[in-house]
Amino acid sequence: MKPIPIPSEHTRFKINSAHIVYEVIDGEAIVIHLTKGYYYSLDKVGTTIWNLIARETSWTPLLGNLSEHFDCEPLVVEKTITEFVQELYEEELILFQESDSAIIESLIEKPTTNGTHGSHSIFTKPILQKFTDMKDFLLVDPIHEVDETGWPHKKLTL
Repeated sequence: MKPIPIPSEHTRFKINSAHIVYEVIDGEAIVIHLTKGYYYSLDKVGTTIWNLIARETSWTPLLGNLSEHFDCEPLVVEKTITEFVQELYEEELILFQESDSAIIESLIEKPTTNGTHGSHSIFTKPILQKFTDMKDFLLVDPIHEVDETGWPHKKLTL
């Protein structure tokens, strides 16, 4: 097992899109790991974090955004989010990328409150639920037998 990195101010996050598909429905993210056959459910706070990761947000703006959005001590948010993104990494749902500080400076996102300024939500520990009961079905699904143009184009076998 590879060591789990600790995010730094230069860490950018990215969805492991080579192996992951996901959809957000009614504030809940449903994530499917196509090569493992597992699927996951993220609660409201987890989905908020997932959406920021999907935008390839770096560590500092991610924390800033969450601190702006949720009513909680910044150190509690940082510790909890560190554990959560490490869990996502361990499950191979996301990737960590270390960037040059110069690149980070030019790409840093400003925290956005999406109209919630002044009305913070209560921060709760994000929950990632893992389900393995459909593994056999997900692994035999014909979506795995497609070419680079995607479903429904089947791979040509010689």
